Amino acid sequence: MNQCFENAYLHVIASPSSIFSKEDVLKIINDLQANVNADVEQYNSEATELQFQEFNSNVKSRLYQYFNNTDLVDYDSVEFEIEYNNQIVLSNVNVDLDSWSDEFDDIMLDEFQATFNNPIK
Repeated sequence: MNQCFENAYLHVIASPSSIFSKEDVLKIINDLQANVNADVEQYNSEATELQFQEFNSNVKSRLYQYFNNTDLVDYDSVEFEIEYNNQIVLSNVNVDLDSWSDEFDDIMLDEFQATFNNPIK
């Protein structure tokens, strides 16, 4: 895009004078370039925010799906105790954190690549 503005500069400088001075035309081009650059910068910032919101939403959705379809608790290892006043208390439960951690890594990587179009090797 900056090449377009540079070409306009060169054409103005190479052209003969007219009603408007070359300086007037160059000022108009400078102002236009500043406005276009500001608009492009704002668009890029907004696109990044939208991409992050999409990324966040997709990760949450996949994590909810994973937790709803996966048993993280090893039910065979659950231990209960009977305490005072015949209260039953859960005293031990094993959770498969390795599986959860691996799945979390996979989800984050997949969604990052899909959302930001940035393949990570």
